[in-house]
Amino acid sequence: RCARCSSSLRTHKETQSIILMIKCIIFDWGGIFTTNDYPRISNSFGVPIKIISDLEYKYSAQNDCRGFWRELRELGVNKTRKQMDRVFNYQLDVGCLKYLPKFKDYHLVLLSDQVTDRTNYLRKKYKRYLDRFDKVFFSNEIGLIKKNKNAFEFVLKQIPYKPSECIFIDDTLLNIKNAKSVGLNAIQFKSVSQLKKDLKKFSISI
Repeated sequence: RCARCSSSLRTHKETQSIILMIKCIIFDWGGIFTTNDYPRISNSFGVPIKIISDLEYKYSAQNDCRGFWRELRELGVNKTRKQMDRVFNYQLDVGCLKYLPKFKDYHLVLLSDQVTDRTNYLRKKYKRYLDRFDKVFFSNEIGLIKKNKNAFEFVLKQIPYKPSECIFIDDTLLNIKNAKSVGLNAIQFKSVSQLKKDLKKFSISI
C-alpha cells in the first residue's frame, strides 16, 4: 500500500473518530446570538471600540462592575446610568438563536465573558434562551475570562466530557486558539452559513 494512500486512510479514520465522539457543544454568546454591538456602543458613547472592549474585559472577571461605569464616565460619557444600560445591553440576532433547538441531541454549554450588570440583564431578559443550555458560565461568576485558557479548563471540570468530545464556537480568534490549546475542537464563527458548513465536517447538520 502506498504511503499516500495509508496517510489518506489514516486521516479519514481520524476524522471519523472525531465525528463519532462529539457529544457537547460550547457556545460563546456575544457576536453569535447577538449582533456585534461595539460600533453602536462606540458611536453612542463617543469612545473608541478598543477602549470599550479593553474596559469590558478588565471587569469581566470581577463580580462587581461599579468601576466599569465609573471609568466610562471618566472617559467623558455624559449619560445617566439608565441611558448607559440601554446602550450597552445586547441586541439579539435571531439568525443563530432559531437553530438552538436543532442541537437537542447534544449537551449544550454557554461560556461568555460579561460584566456583572450585563450578566444580570441576560439572565432576566433572555432566560428562555439560556434555559436551552445544560450549563451556563459567565466570566464574572466564575472569575475567569476566555483570554486565559484556565476558563476552558474550569468548564471541562464541570462537564462529563473529554475535550475531544466537545466543539467550542466563538467569534474571537484568540478564544479559539486558547480552546484548542486545551484540546477542544473549535470553530471561529463568522456567519451562520459558514457555521453550518464547518459543523458538517463533524456530521452535524442544522
